[in-house]
Amino acid sequence: MLSITMITCFLYGFDVIFTPLGSVEQILSVVESAEESVYVTSYSVDHPEVIQSLDYLASRGVDVRAITETPFAAGNIKMKIDVEKSLFHMKTIILDDHTAILSSANFTVHSLKESYNDLIIVSSKKFASQLKQFFLEMWAGRDFSLNAEAEGLRVFTHDIENEVLNRISQAKKSVCIAMYALTHPELWAILKILNCRGVNVRVVADKWFLANSPIAQIPSEGFEVRVVKSRTLHSKLIIVDEKCVITGSANATKSGYNSNAELAVVVTDEAVVSEYISYFEHLFKEGESF
Repeated sequence: MLSITMITCFLYGFDVIFTPLGSVEQILSVVESAEESVYVTSYSVDHPEVIQSLDYLASRGVDVRAITETPFAAGNIKMKIDVEKSLFHMKTIILDDHTAILSSANFTVHSLKESYNDLIIVSSKKFASQLKQFFLEMWAGRDFSLNAEAEGLRVFTHDIENEVLNRISQAKKSVCIAMYALTHPELWAILKILNCRGVNVRVVADKWFLANSPIAQIPSEGFEVRVVKSRTLHSKLIIVDEKCVITGSANATKSGYNSNAELAVVVTDEAVVSEYISYFEHLFKEGESF
């Protein structure tokens, strides 16, 4: 299991969690701190302890709502299922007006106990309030883009492709990628160009990459690509020059960056970035050359 760290910055708190987790107790302790509302977005939810915790809060009168792509046994939880043609793929939990959990993991047994994922818990009233308003707009069926910031962190839902490609293109020293689905042709082309310029490019992919991505058949032009086969690598992680982390719910695919309902996270806080560098190195060591 990877280490968990707490970084406090003025009025903001960052709690970074990497899975797989032997226990979801830390997540549940944050969720159960809610007194007024818990709003969940996820592609799917099936972890029994997470559902039990949400249902318990709802039974106490907390306003608990969930928007998902796939239904689950909700009990007292108010639930809406996304019916759009594109995937509803963002993964967040917003607690009252003070805390937000931003995740690459669905709130499922497989994601939290059996896969490599990352979650950032942000304690900030202003930040959480913006995400709460965003959720309520989605709940009401209104198209509403999100662009919210805390110190050293930004989340957004639109123009993900341009943001990601621009940040990678500006790399001077290194680009590290740990990604579940990697099929974006322009991203791959940029990596090849950067490698030719002397930028150290390293990629860790899930075994899904070998079976499903046409990019797996394209020569990597000298940079190293490894594949994790021991368990699911579900993170959507990019680290640029060891100074900027891009994470969130979006895979490096055309649909992930353009058409799905996704949430992208950019982190520049040095302590948080350092934790992600250690996480990447763990994954890179775990991966096998192909």
